[in-house]
Amino acid sequence: MDMRVSEIYFELISEIGQEGLNSKTHIARDIQLDATLVIKEINKSDIPKGTPYFTEARFLYESRHPNVMEIHYASQDADKLYLAMPYYKKGSLNSVINNKFLSIPEIIHFGLDFLSALHFIHSKGLIHFDVKPSNIIINDAGKALLTDFGLAGLTNRYGFATVQAAYPTHLTPEIFQAGAFTVQYDVFQAGLTLYRMCNGNADFDLKLQMGGVTQEEVLRGTFPDRNTFLPHIPDSLRAVVKKALKVHPDQRYKSIIHMMNDLASLKENLNWSYSYDPGTGRHQWVEDTERSTRTLVLFEDNRTWKTEGSKYTKASQNVTRVPAWFTRSATMAEAFNKVKQAIDDSN
Repeated sequence: MDMRVSEIYFELISEIGQEGLNSKTHIARDIQLDATLVIKEINKSDIPKGTPYFTEARFLYESRHPNVMEIHYASQDADKLYLAMPYYKKGSLNSVINNKFLSIPEIIHFGLDFLSALHFIHSKGLIHFDVKPSNIIINDAGKALLTDFGLAGLTNRYGFATVQAAYPTHLTPEIFQAGAFTVQYDVFQAGLTLYRMCNGNADFDLKLQMGGVTQEEVLRGTFPDRNTFLPHIPDSLRAVVKKALKVHPDQRYKSIIHMMNDLASLKENLNWSYSYDPGTGRHQWVEDTERSTRTLVLFEDNRTWKTEGSKYTKASQNVTRVPAWFTRSATMAEAFNKVKQAIDDSN
């Protein structure tokens, strides 16, 4: 064996991503390639005793798949490990969710992408253990890639694996009840990720500021609120999320592929999009079809919640009122119910 030691030079430009449990992630310039990469920096002291230093790098390499982040190389110095991966300007799914609310087609598209990656690694006997929007990267082609295998573990012949840590807002019920876990752990976290894709990050960001979810909230299934969704999220998509978030693992999807099948079959509300303007406090839903564009707005007016609706016909370029969409409600929850009913009735 001709063992050689070589040097790799890169310049750290800026830190990105703030959700790593035991690592930092940087945009970096590789001096040899004159290329912009992402470098994940891991303290050797943070790696659990008995775990080989390059376990995560090997998991990434062995999990090569169109929806798993590629690894270019792994290196080390006296104190740290460095994993080099492609840099994609669109960033993480978490960044996308922070910038806008996803449409139903986007939820389906990105959801099937990262679920495909999970299904693949499960077939290899690997559990990810850290499924969340910040660990899903959107590449230049708009495809979602699963990344960060720092907590991943191989299952034993009985299908169980252990994990050393957990993200405070993505805790699963079984983490309080068992010492070893199955792929149902990833199913639950996939459900949390889909919930955030449907409703945004606000509730999870608030929980993170408070230190994370409590054991009681997780075991009782009260966070996130399974009955609270934005009005345009169809019942069929809500059902997928709710099934993945069952407190008892036996009541969840048996495998990721079953979850993918249900997600892929969704047909409702595909033409609807939602936006919210924090400056004016206006909520807006738009249905855009080949023939027309319908707009429904919700806003607070004199201590009540008011909705208004209009329809733009593309052929005639006429704008008309939608009388059934002009309502008043005493509470925002009541108004959201009326918006949901209006959208459901339009299908």
